[in-house]
Amino acid sequence: MGTKVLIPVEEYLHTSYSPDCDYVDGELMERNEGEFDHADLQTEIASYLRARYRKEGFVAVVEQRVQVSATRFRVPDVWRDACAAADGADFPRAALGGNRDLSPEDRFSAIQVRVDDYLAFGVPNIWVVDPKGPTSLRLQPSGVAGIHGPHPPHHRRGHHPSAA
Repeated sequence: MGTKVLIPVEEYLHTSYSPDCDYVDGELMERNEGEFDHADLQTEIASYLRARYRKEGFVAVVEQRVQVSATRFRVPDVWRDACAAADGADFPRAALGGNRDLSPEDRFSAIQVRVDDYLAFGVPNIWVVDPKGPTSLRLQPSGVAGIHGPHPPHHRRGHHPSAA
């Protein structure tokens, strides 16, 4: 059995990873991503949130490192927060919402750990979306707040650039 190599928070914060990784108690945790459906849905959600909420003083960003505790950083697919954080500073508090688009390799137990981190941090709304599935979950501190489906009509499910 191999020994885990733990790295300090400062090293994580000053290192670029491709793709970026979550940081959990000194350990780097790979994130599943990379398929077209995942990237397309991530872009659609971020674009919608950015357009819908900018006038209300919010930003929507993709793959922004967010410190959810002293020893944990998560990289949600889409993060929505007040524009005050858009000055380049870290997001110092809980945002209004985070989003995780499922990849084929994602396991529910791993997603649940991420969701628990966001809830403990104080994020009031978390969406878990399956790009290939008909539904999504909206989670809040009180539990599952909604099961939604199908995906919004603006999401071009099944569209691939080579088919255009």
